[in-house]
Amino acid sequence: MEFQDRGHGLFSTSLLVQGTLIGNISMEDEYEDTKDTREKEKEDTMIFVEQGGVIQSNLTNVHTVIINGQIRGDISCVKLIVGSTGIVLGNIDCSSLYV
Repeated sequence: MEFQDRGHGLFSTSLLVQGTLIGNISMEDEYEDTKDTREKEKEDTMIFVEQGGVIQSNLTNVHTVIINGQIRGDISCVKLIVGSTGIVLGNIDCSSLYV
């Protein structure tokens, strides 16, 4: 069975995708609007796409992205880890890349 969510997804610390997620995904902005606080809270954000999971969206404002499934969209993060079954169909902008 395949789960599909279409729309806008908002999360504050971590997101686990096992099915298919289509839409906009962004980090919830519920913290103080100071640069130091925002950077500290951003360090805790992570998206994990399991094998068989699919995200069709651009990913931005996330610290760590771990892909064992598939992402169809651009990724902008600090650390990107692509496992042996991971697929990225898009542009990558990150500080650290592990394949």
